[in-house]
Amino acid sequence: LGQYFTPVKVARLMAELASGTTCEELRILEPGSGAAVLTAALCEALPSTVRSIHIDAFELHPELAALCEETLRFTAAWLEERGTACSFTVHRKDFVLENASCLRAELFGARKGYDIAISNPPYFKLQKQDPRARAAAEIVHGQPNIYALFMAIMAGLLKDNGTMVTI
Repeated sequence: LGQYFTPVKVARLMAELASGTTCEELRILEPGSGAAVLTAALCEALPSTVRSIHIDAFELHPELAALCEETLRFTAAWLEERGTACSFTVHRKDFVLENASCLRAELFGARKGYDIAISNPPYFKLQKQDPRARAAAEIVHGQPNIYALFMAIMAGLLKDNGTMVTI
């Protein structure tokens, strides 16, 4: 699946880059979440003024999706002990296929409104006939790469002035 797992030290550095929010309510996106180490590190780094968080994590690999759910359950309990409500959904679906419509010109601007997107996207080339390349046809030129599609879709799903941190 082109996955490269993020060491905790790197996850904490990325979390610090994304944690400067003044919002009391946050929507967080982590596509290609693996074990959700990035979201867990982000939640640790957020200011205590954050009162409510919803997390959408996308993970296709069945074992990693189960581990992601376990990590997010632990993260939610940890946050709630500190006075921050936390809900989450682990989507066991292909992030690109589920969200590529945000790249269509007529829909760009009809954003889901994530405050923060944090990711270590997969990295590999796609064939032009790949369903993901076709779904993102608005931006695919030349040899498509899954990493670039992840970044474009993440940006398209952010609120105005949202924060995106990727490796």
